[in-house]
Amino acid sequence: MKIKVVDNFLEDKIFFSLCHLVLCELDFPWSYTSGVAHNASEGKQDGFYFVHSIFEDGKGFVTPFPALRSRLKPLSKLLGMKQLLRARLLLYVNQGKQIVHDKHVDFDFSHHAFLLYLNSNNGYTEFHHEDRPSEKILSTRNRAVFFDGSKFHNSSTLTDKRRRVVLAVNYL
Repeated sequence: MKIKVVDNFLEDKIFFSLCHLVLCELDFPWSYTSGVAHNASEGKQDGFYFVHSIFEDGKGFVTPFPALRSRLKPLSKLLGMKQLLRARLLLYVNQGKQIVHDKHVDFDFSHHAFLLYLNSNNGYTEFHHEDRPSEKILSTRNRAVFFDGSKFHNSSTLTDKRRRVVLAVNYL
């Protein structure tokens, strides 16, 4: 699996605008999700996170924030999207220990996946390769990660900050 990492991906003005909306708005809505990586808790009490859905294939834009939609428009050009499949914001909270989530694929067909880390912390995304050891990419503010979302990867929680926030986009 080829992984591309780009630091300082978005222009400061666009990045700060997105971060202000997501990280600073007191009424920004997050939905509790009781299983990470498509798995129900399966008895695991620490396998949870929060999601803000922006776009879902077949439903279109589902976020109640028009400002969030407009802040994401520059991304479609930068990414060269032909079709948006899903866009979500993911929020992992500090649980006092680093929890490594189960590996998963986003969709079972080859497609582009894009992660944008909105804040720096010691959480990471791990990518699993068939022919070499896995690769961990740390959450670093304004770092973009490009990969094939049909390949195995996993997330982790953090221990050095209060939260880890990631924009995750799947597209063709």
